[in-house]
Order: sequence, then structure tokens, then C-alpha cells
Amino acid sequence: MDIEFIGGYIQARYDRLLKRNEFNAFSQGTKSDFLRLLNNYQYGLGEQNDFEMIILQEELKHKQFLLGLIDKDHLIFKVLYRSFDHLFLSNLFKSVLLGFKYQNTVHGLSNFNEEAVENYLIHGDGATIDLDLKAYLDELKLELMDLDGKELSDYIIYKLHLDIVRQFNKNTDVFIKRLVSLETDIDNVLLLLRTKLYKKDITYFEKNVLIDGTIEKHILVSWFSKSFDEISKNLSIYFDQDVTEAVKNQQHDRYLSHVSYKFMQSMDSFMEDLSFQGFNFAPVIHFTRLKRLEIENLKEIYYKLKEKLS
Repeated sequence: MDIEFIGGYIQARYDRLLKRNEFNAFSQGTKSDFLRLLNNYQYGLGEQNDFEMIILQEELKHKQFLLGLIDKDHLIFKVLYRSFDHLFLSNLFKSVLLGFKYQNTVHGLSNFNEEAVENYLIHGDGATIDLDLKAYLDELKLELMDLDGKELSDYIIYKLHLDIVRQFNKNTDVFIKRLVSLETDIDNVLLLLRTKLYKKDITYFEKNVLIDGTIEKHILVSWFSKSFDEISKNLSIYFDQDVTEAVKNQQHDRYLSHVSYKFMQSMDSFMEDLSFQGFNFAPVIHFTRLKRLEIENLKEIYYKLKEKLS
């Protein structure tokens, strides 16, 4: 794998990202105008009138682009697509263990052979599943027994995170490690907020805290007894004002989603540093983060437009 070639190839695609004035155009007009603009910018895989499907297809296009450059088993995919791995496994195990209606909402964005995993867990058909993956799923299923939906979801985040950090060694790309560390801090704060909102106890929080972040576990645990306003003040050491204000605003109708969005926007210093690094996996991470932020910004505009017109 020629990482210098990959970096140069990705640099040439930056001009395909939406510019600020182009975002402004999306906030005008109707939902139909919005979708028409997406098609004009070749979002998705062609003419499509379902916003969620267009966004999914755009994510798939980006992943296929990366797979054309990087081996599918490289650690970078576990890092960049962990949220989709989590969504896939959470939905599946909630169906198998808790009787929830199952719907695959990732459609190829996870790192798993989704069809083989579905056949094995739902239908008991292990004919096409890798033996190591089968053993992994069997172990995970046992670990998830007796958990409710929220507990199951948090444990899968914990498990996938461990899978990543256990692969770290002296040769692991420094930018991959830095991204994981930053996302670990974000995930741990979101875990803290969820735990308090859903009235879980401190023991639950402690056992699900992720390792390898910059905010140490004992500090996070000390925040558990504090109010959301106090947590917000403590976070000001680590994150910008947009994040701390979002954490305080419990009345927001999409509180956790809103906080997550503000966290994504807050990665400016990390992103700025990446933008000056043209080596190793910095361009891959930087371009992918910019693409994700572009998608999240479009989602924010679309849902605000939808609310305004409803």
C-alpha cells in the first residue's frame, strides 16, 4: 500500500466538497428544492426522493472510494466505521435477544459481512460465516444476555472500542491513535449524559467507560454526581463553548443528537492540524471527517427546514 499515493489522490478530491455559499442555497426553498439540489451535486446514486436514502448512498460512495485505495482489513476502517458497526450489531442483537423488529439501516457501511451475520444470528445458518467471526458473535451474545436495549447498546460500543485499541502497537499510525483518543473522550461524555438521563447508577457508568482517552476515568467518575450545568463548566477545559452550551440545554428536543453534532463540529483544532499533514493517514482521516461534517450539516439544514414547513 503506497500511503503517499493515497494521500495525494485524496488531496485532489477536496474541491468536490460543498462550499459555504453552496450550503446557504440548501437552506432556502422547499424540501423538494433541497432534494433537487442534492441531485444536482450528484449526491447519492442518482435520482432519489428519499433524503435518508440519499445520505446513506453518499456514505457508501465514500466508503467504496476508500476501499479502492486501502485494504479492507486495515485498522482505519474499524476506526472510521465503528459507529456503523455499532448500529448494525445493536439493531441485530436487540432483535435476537429482546424481540425488537429488525431492520438493517446500514446496508454495507459496517465492517461485517452483514448478510452472513444476519443469516447466522436470525436464521441459525452458519454456512457462509467465517469461523472466527462466528466465535466472536457467540461470545458477544453471551455477554449481552440479560441486558436491556440501552445497556446492550452501550456494551457494544465498549466492545468495539476494545477491539480497536487492542490492535494498537508501536507501528500504529499516530493520527489514527489521536482520532481514537479524541472520539473516546466524546463517547465517554455522551455515556455520562446518557447514564444520567436514563437514571442508571454510577457502577453502570464506571464499567462502560472507554479506555485511552485524554480525560481520565477518575475525573469522569467524579462528574457523575454533578449537575448538567456543572458538567458543562468542567468540559470547558476540553471543548469549545458550542459544546458546553449544548450540554447545558437539556430542553432541546433532540438533546443527545444535538450534543453529538456539536461535538463533531468542535473537532476544529484536530482537523486544522490534520489539514497541514500530508503524510500517513492524516489525509484519509481529514477528508473523511470533512465529508461526514458536510453530511451532518446537510442533515441539520434538512431537519430544520422540515420542521419549519410542517
